[in-house]
Amino acid sequence: MKTKIKKPDNYEALSPEEKLKFFENFEYEDNADTIQKLKDSVSNANSQAAEWKKKHNALLSEEEKAKLERDEELSNLREELEQVKKREKTADYTAKYISLGYDSELAASTAEALSKGDTVTVFANHATFNKSLEEKITAGLMKDTPSPKTGENGAVTKEQFNNMNYTEKAKLYSENKELYTQLQGE
Repeated sequence: MKTKIKKPDNYEALSPEEKLKFFENFEYEDNADTIQKLKDSVSNANSQAAEWKKKHNALLSEEEKAKLERDEELSNLREELEQVKKREKTADYTAKYISLGYDSELAASTAEALSKGDTVTVFANHATFNKSLEEKITAGLMKDTPSPKTGENGAVTKEQFNNMNYTEKAKLYSENKELYTQLQGE
């Protein structure tokens, strides 16, 4: 419970030091005893409710007890079924991502995020996959790129340079920048 502090009539005219002194000397009612009594009352009420529940369950007939147990067991089975369905759905998503080329760890992470509805993680994982796929494709293309043809002394002639495609010229540039610049300028 909050206590409203009544300011003195000349509060606005007081200096900061006088205002500080006013609040330092202010006395308020400590409600710790009341709060403790309320906490004790709640605890006592909870204990009594538990006792009444035990008494109620003791008075139930065998048929009513069996019905309550069945209902509880049915509830537990429903929860377990939902968990199995979620795991199955996640495993299905994981298998589909692996078939698309995802590594198993990234596929599992993406499937889990998709099952939970975490689209931020799903899109981040897609970006990671796309980047790794791009790197694999680039590496494969560079591996299959033929070396530039060279003349008798190992140098590329101007005619050979002019007949090169873009990939071959790029490779020549990365391997021998001076020769590339020389042939480009001629």
